[in-house]
Amino acid sequence: MELAVALSRHSSGISSFRLGEYIFGALGYVGFCVGLWGILRKAGRPGWHAIIPIWNLYVYCRVVRGTGWFLILLLIPFVNLVAGLVLLYDLARSFDRKWGWFIGLWLLPFVFFPVLGWGRLPFLGPAGDPSARDAFGKITRR
Repeated sequence: MELAVALSRHSSGISSFRLGEYIFGALGYVGFCVGLWGILRKAGRPGWHAIIPIWNLYVYCRVVRGTGWFLILLLIPFVNLVAGLVLLYDLARSFDRKWGWFIGLWLLPFVFFPVLGWGRLPFLGPAGDPSARDAFGKITRR
């Protein structure tokens, strides 16, 4: 009898901690999509690509690294941690920013992605190389 009461207390509803995690995760994803929309527009791509899951990461890899194969690294456990950090650093370099922006993109992506996407900083090309062509075959410098 006591076991049934104890189980009913713990299994009813969602805890406030979990709810906070879901809200924080949703806000992070919305911030990422809003920022990526602006980044893709600056790179000469349609902004709506930012709202399609998986495809947004593929296009993000192509715009930031110049190639889409980096998406495969994002799908491998533990390797994706390093690959994600490399992409963030290359994104900062694509806007002629270095370590400070990289750390900001890593710790507060829902703030720094929209600032890059909708701010006044020009997009220079994959990893900051203005002469680079991305995998779409277009020069990314505008």
